[in-house]
Amino acid sequence: MPGMRRRFTAVVWVLALLASAAASANDAQHPVVLAKNGAWRLRYQDDSCWLGGVFGAGDQQIIAIFTRYQPSDAFRLQLIGKSLGGNDLHVDVMLAFGNAPPHQYKALGGQSDGKPSLWLSDQRLDNAPVRIGTMPPVTPEQEAAADSLTVRAGHGTWYRLQTGSMKAPMAAIRTCTTDLVHTWGYDPAVQASLMRPATPTSNPADWLNSRDYPYPALTEGRSGITQFRLDIDEAGGVAGCHIQDKVGKPDLALVACNVIARRAKFKPGLDAAGKAVKSYFVRSVLWEAG
Repeated sequence: MPGMRRRFTAVVWVLALLASAAASANDAQHPVVLAKNGAWRLRYQDDSCWLGGVFGAGDQQIIAIFTRYQPSDAFRLQLIGKSLGGNDLHVDVMLAFGNAPPHQYKALGGQSDGKPSLWLSDQRLDNAPVRIGTMPPVTPEQEAAADSLTVRAGHGTWYRLQTGSMKAPMAAIRTCTTDLVHTWGYDPAVQASLMRPATPTSNPADWLNSRDYPYPALTEGRSGITQFRLDIDEAGGVAGCHIQDKVGKPDLALVACNVIARRAKFKPGLDAAGKAVKSYFVRSVLWEAG
């Protein structure tokens, strides 16, 4: 685009916004403690399972939303509240569950219902950053030990959200994600026991490039996140793309699905007996314009 100097990228997330080294435990010794107001709310949606809680009151109130888009130990964490800062696109966030030392993450910042909001993908209750390859499961004991969420946005105030034991809420969200797989037309037991999941034959980071950025979004400086699911047939072909969730306007999500469905190539999933079966592939796209 002649004369265009705006920086822009479109990246298919393979990992989370990565954690840095742990901060000093002394930094978070005296946080503002926010009690949970009422019970957890669990929503069964067509393409996701949503668990939300409200903590504190007034200007210090923080809403925490845990979202899973498939059976997994990882989830997207959204934090909403006036105390979380302004409208920066990227925000350094210190975060930990339970008594673990906090780690630093890069969160995507924005607005949700007029309030500052932070989105952190690929979080786990054992505080382990998600990486490529097999990771040990989060155990019920680790979920039970995760009885609080300690967080600081930027150089702001430390807060401790008193979540209580996360064992029962996580059990409920697991039931929800199993139901999700069934509603997508798959056998949850078959998918859970795959010898090999549907595996890309090329780097997902190459499925989108800067030329795919919608021109209106680029000129307006709009960023966002597109969460998508690809249906993969027994031959490894992409049989469909579904937008599971989005942060930002719909044009970014529509481009992501249309382009990725054309470019992505896979080895099909193999069941426990080694037979090719239909399966699915879930990822996010981070759109950045700035």
